[in-house]
Amino acid sequence: MDAITVAILLFSAIAIEILVYSKMYFKKMSYNCEFNVHTAKVGDEVELIETVVNRKRLPIPWLRVSIFSSRWLEYAGDLSSVVDETRYVSSVFYTGGNQKVKRTWPITCTKRGIFDLSNVTLIGGDPLGFTTLSTGVDATASIMVYPIPIDVEESLVPLSLMLGETIVNRWIIDDPFLIAGVRDYTPSDTMNRIHMGATAKTGRLMVKKCDFTSSVTMTIILNMQSIERELDRIVDKNSIEVGIRIAAGFFDMACNMGIPFRFLSNGKIRGEHSRYAYSELNAGPSQQEMLLVTLAKLEMFYDVHFDKFCSEALSDLADSECIMITSFVDDAIADSIRELKAQKNSVKLVILDYAADTSKVPEGISVYLYKKQGTKEGVG
Repeated sequence: MDAITVAILLFSAIAIEILVYSKMYFKKMSYNCEFNVHTAKVGDEVELIETVVNRKRLPIPWLRVSIFSSRWLEYAGDLSSVVDETRYVSSVFYTGGNQKVKRTWPITCTKRGIFDLSNVTLIGGDPLGFTTLSTGVDATASIMVYPIPIDVEESLVPLSLMLGETIVNRWIIDDPFLIAGVRDYTPSDTMNRIHMGATAKTGRLMVKKCDFTSSVTMTIILNMQSIERELDRIVDKNSIEVGIRIAAGFFDMACNMGIPFRFLSNGKIRGEHSRYAYSELNAGPSQQEMLLVTLAKLEMFYDVHFDKFCSEALSDLADSECIMITSFVDDAIADSIRELKAQKNSVKLVILDYAADTSKVPEGISVYLYKKQGTKEGVG
């Protein structure tokens, strides 16, 4: 066989190889990616599972998968690159004929929100590298990341303490249980319920009998504006993220105390047509779970300025313990606080910016500032 014949056969074989892979490469092949959980908290490590299934006899010599996800999902090791808000991750697969291959990525959730992996590109080619093929895949991987609640009893400092005044009561919300007499001690009672006077008088252990005050409710109000003159895009996003975590902390408090609570905010909820967040009054873990979903969906955007939101959403609010979380207090907010007081609400103010002017806070309103754990400095 002469050289020309060998060359013709070689080029023919290459042409057939290119033709076969060009037509068959992505046929009977599927790609899927999914998270091992649907929800997580900030700081949790989750897994992204990629699966490539080749249902034909023709092997796949190499397949590069390019995933575009959020920068707030951190992949273990130096496996990705970040540009602005997008993280680019690339991996390479090999599959034989009629074979399935799985790969698991450890991922750390570093920020609250909803994260979708909707943009995935598959790139492949023939074994000899003469041709390159690509196709897009509609991935459906999604995960909801809840904020970590801030312990409000430990992290909120009364403004009066910062000014050197004596603090009589550090509790933000009064105990909703009232003493309604005494009764005999049972093994299920905690020691702090023992009534010392009644015990001494009767000669046996007596405990306080408590009734629940059903009229106690909590309303958490979050102002998504970070400064007074702000159009619709939030300037100080870090401060608002702290406010969201504080709101989650009050959900924890209300749930643990067993009192009904709700959440109101001028923030825009992802995927909803409502102009702001407004929940009904309810109690228990199911209410907490629902409102944590709301916090995860809160966008760094709002349609309604806080003063207009207050006039629309708070006009019928009455007989509730209102916690207003805001970065500043202007004349409009001060007027809204007075309106809430006039509607027989108790109002407490949590200010996110230590440098905020508090001179406009109405008299008789308890003001709290956020203190970073381990430091004496606030978050502005």
